[in-house]
Amino acid sequence: MLKQSKKIEEEGQGISEEVKAEILKNEKEASTILEETGHIAILKDLLPEESKEQEEVEQNDDLENLGLKIEPTYDIDQVVEEVTNYVQGIIDDMDVEGAISSTSNRRSINMQIDTNEPGRIIGYHGKVLKSLQLLAQNYLYNRYSRTFYITINVNDYVEHRAEVLQSYAQKLATRVLEEGRSLVTDPMSSSERKIIHRIISRMEGVTSYSEGDEPNRYVVVDTE
Repeated sequence: MLKQSKKIEEEGQGISEEVKAEILKNEKEASTILEETGHIAILKDLLPEESKEQEEVEQNDDLENLGLKIEPTYDIDQVVEEVTNYVQGIIDDMDVEGAISSTSNRRSINMQIDTNEPGRIIGYHGKVLKSLQLLAQNYLYNRYSRTFYITINVNDYVEHRAEVLQSYAQKLATRVLEEGRSLVTDPMSSSERKIIHRIISRMEGVTSYSEGDEPNRYVVVDTE
């Protein structure tokens, strides 16, 4: 297994230390830096459609219901330990003190970072945090040649961001109803788009759907 992982890491699309440093500078969007350095193809592997993970889960559940057990080709505990150490190393390089705790469910990995300097890890509008998630996913993709779904929370940022997005979605829907025309959000991550869709689905007279290509995919809010 270690020999195979090393081969994947050597032959896969790795992000160099120089490119990683540029991403963490937060002077440009991570997607812009990847495109400028010839790594844009990485995004297609690391940023799947919203429904892809759910479809894989449903397919596995169907097989398990038939008595067929799906055996992963990796040790998830080892995967979690590796990516946690990788992210911890980046935080240490940023000279930020932070403790990480991680949990997993199939190929979804949730990381909780507790720190007294959340702003440095989160960045403006979460840009540094999103870059950190991208680097973590790329790290695991290179090692295991498959996509893991990583969510990183810093203190209570994810919860606070969800509250902000809820208010934003409600105001957007109100404008759509008042003006009688569709409106779009800024580009958002898959998890943020899901929050918008969930809020809009609970409101009468409006609907929502995603458009665009990753990493610039956004939500359209329209009248029904």
